[in-house]
Amino acid sequence: MKKFLVFLFVTFFASAAHADFEKITTITDPVDGPFRQADALDANVSLQFGDYQGVHTSNLQMRVGYLALREPVMYSLSPIVQFSTKMPTVYGLEFEINHFWSGWRGQFGVLSNASFILGGGFSIFGVEAQARVTEGTGPLFELSIFGKIDVPVGVLVLWMAN
Repeated sequence: MKKFLVFLFVTFFASAAHADFEKITTITDPVDGPFRQADALDANVSLQFGDYQGVHTSNLQMRVGYLALREPVMYSLSPIVQFSTKMPTVYGLEFEINHFWSGWRGQFGVLSNASFILGGGFSIFGVEAQARVTEGTGPLFELSIFGKIDVPVGVLVLWMAN
């Protein structure tokens, strides 16, 4: 529980406390106009709802990592932790790409329980598939699909800073 509270604190406050918004630069393109560029600490919280082994489950997935804004695209690479009502707590690494202007996003990651993450969405809503390698004589992968709501803390801080 202590680790969870510390991680939650870091997730919500690290981006705002440590991002150096003085380093946001604007590049002016003669055709397309100004584009912003920035490197910052990113934070994201996701609430996920779906099925795991045929049972309804809810997940809380949090990540804190690196955010690169190269307008109109943002990239982030972050370690993640996922808490669940039915699954064991897992850790991993996730890469996400967002189109800052349209709101579309995609993500790929790996988790400590031999899972792969593939997801996408629009704005704060998305869908995530988690494929876990299974043991034994059954199928090679077990697939779980989750609907999710993302709270992009790092992106919100960047947006409020400008």
